[in-house]
Amino acid sequence: MYCSTSIKKPRFSPWNIRFLNVNEQEALDVEGHDPLIVLAKISSFEVKSILVEIDSSVDILTVYTFYKLGFKDAKLKKANPVYGFANQPIIVKGSVILSVFLGDMEYMLKKIVEFLVVHHPTAYNPIFEELIMKLTKMVVATFYMVVKFPMPTNEGYMKCDQKTAYECHIASL
Repeated sequence: MYCSTSIKKPRFSPWNIRFLNVNEQEALDVEGHDPLIVLAKISSFEVKSILVEIDSSVDILTVYTFYKLGFKDAKLKKANPVYGFANQPIIVKGSVILSVFLGDMEYMLKKIVEFLVVHHPTAYNPIFEELIMKLTKMVVATFYMVVKFPMPTNEGYMKCDQKTAYECHIASL
């Protein structure tokens, strides 16, 4: 009888994820309930009130933000309808491909992202969903209110804005 035991080598990530110290007192959101609101550059414009939502599957841009960025309907491509949380249809004007710059000036990452442009009231401008997270390999640290992503030489990050998160929450009520 021949018995073989194979030991699998652990898979290591290509970069180390470091946040603040593991000390709970340094956590910015002790209970982890605050929405993650960040700032990014979209198509050379600084855009505030961006919700980082880990539970959805499409990247969203509101019609209001689309027009405020100076785009016209001719830039939109046809897109399939989407449904909201309560399975209600959301009006989709189309999709648009835009460049997105994440991080600060020292560590900035540029990606090309397809957004669905929706005509739906929301307190947020764009919503970064699962697709942009996979594209950038984002790691979301809810308790530390930071989003990190690997860079060729270091790691980039976006700090979350708790004041804007609170304002967006109040506006959505």
